[in-house]
Amino acid sequence: MPPDVALTRLDELVRSPFARLAVLLEGMAPGASPIDLSLGEPRAIIPPFLGPTLERHLSEFGRYPPIRGIPALRQAIA
Repeated sequence: MPPDVALTRLDELVRSPFARLAVLLEGMAPGASPIDLSLGEPRAIIPPFLGPTLERHLSEFGRYPPIRGIPALRQAIA
C-alpha cells in the first residue's frame, strides 16, 4: 500500500467524531446559545494547598502506582 494511502486511512481511524463534527459545523453560526452538555468537568475552585502539594509530587506523575498501593495508604484504609 502506498504510504500516502496508508496515512489517509490512519488519519480516518484516529479522527474522533467530535473532530469530524467540528469540520461539518465550521463556519456555521448557532441559531441560539449553546447548551453545555459536558459532564464531569471540574469547575470548583482549587484549594490553595493543592498547587504546592502537586508540585512537590510532580516527579512521580506518569507512573502507575504499586498494585497493592503504598503502605501508608493501606494502613490508613485498614
